[in-house]
Amino acid sequence: MSSLKKALLINYYWPPSGGPAVQRWVDFACLLLQENIELTVVTIDENVATYPLTDYSLNDKIPSAIKVYKTDTSELFWLYKKISGKKAVKPVGLSNQKEESFKQKVAQFIRGNLFLPDPRKGWNRHAYQQAKELLNTEKFTCIITAGPPHSTHLVGLRLKKEFGIKWIADFHDEWTGHWVLKQFYRTYLANKIDRKLEKKVLQNADKVLAHCPASKDLLAKKVALQAAHKFHIIYMGYNADCFQNNLLEIKTETFTIVYTGTIGSSYQPQAFFKAIKNIINRFTELNIKFIFAGVIASEARQSIQENNLEYYITDLGYIPHKEAIKTLKTANLLLLINPVFEGEKRILPGKLFEYLAVKTPILNLASPDGQSAQMITKTNSGESFSHNSTNEIEEFIEKQLLLWKENNYKTVLNKSDVSHYSRQFAVKQLKAIIDTF
Repeated sequence: MSSLKKALLINYYWPPSGGPAVQRWVDFACLLLQENIELTVVTIDENVATYPLTDYSLNDKIPSAIKVYKTDTSELFWLYKKISGKKAVKPVGLSNQKEESFKQKVAQFIRGNLFLPDPRKGWNRHAYQQAKELLNTEKFTCIITAGPPHSTHLVGLRLKKEFGIKWIADFHDEWTGHWVLKQFYRTYLANKIDRKLEKKVLQNADKVLAHCPASKDLLAKKVALQAAHKFHIIYMGYNADCFQNNLLEIKTETFTIVYTGTIGSSYQPQAFFKAIKNIINRFTELNIKFIFAGVIASEARQSIQENNLEYYITDLGYIPHKEAIKTLKTANLLLLINPVFEGEKRILPGKLFEYLAVKTPILNLASPDGQSAQMITKTNSGESFSHNSTNEIEEFIEKQLLLWKENNYKTVLNKSDVSHYSRQFAVKQLKAIIDTF
């Protein structure tokens, strides 16, 4: 048996924070223990944190062998809330600029231009002090910084320069290329400063983890070509342990479409809801329902109302991850939607991997040549359509509905092997990276 290695993870989002990125690192922490790599975690105290989502059930997954150090913070989110008049920070993508008041737009401008790279930078000083104490008293093979918030990488940059320790920067979302930045009315100067900070991180990190091939290529192009070897793809993945018993083809009396996650103001699901309305009107003899588990923007709710679909939709809101997985397993069809923006082709939603694990057909609204569409084609797990393709979407739903009916009201599951997208597989890749140090 190889000797135990220790890695120090600096990650703002940790339980009870919720969301796919948190679930991913909790799973990684548990799985790395099986590979003789012990994570020590530096995170923020939940009592002073600014989380858009919480999931207290994730606390139960953390083994006692993982030491977690929680710190104070000096964030100025209270100032943003005071100026904007908002009591809470919304999940990424839910802000609707058309409906924002002038006061809220001013708050968005301040958030996007005065708090660089992001408003959670106020946590950096506290995270650095805690990490420094640990590095002075314990021996670690490497440090890992997880972003967003990408300000966390600046802690890694400082520790790298001070201690010379090996450093992995995990970009499970984009930094300066992120679509949500347009909501903050970024100036040329703010963008320039942000790009400079990002480049420093990319140049100084020993390894950089990207969430998909397109993101890896984008990040690698921002530094010298000779440094391209340090960029690696670690997918968001799915926890295979959660999907051991989902392959039973169960007869159901209702054709159920499920969506988990966020439908933000830039997602444009209108064609899907119109197609669903047409399907319901045409197949009156069949029971059809749509289950939504997550956070939904006002534009999508308006589209639901305009198509008179309230009766057919069950809105569960944001639910614990365990319950979300149970909901996925009830589906006869899974809906996936990407936000519409310039860099949408690089989006590879974390929920896609759990959709793949369920084996249920996927209806994907996204750029036909984007990352999610390529993944769905590669795994033979569904079809992708542009956001305004109402007729094509309707035809695909009809096809799945008829297959379900012909199969004695059972879902026709995808038989493709997707095990190489599991987090168990990803941890093997992560271990190989750590073993190079």
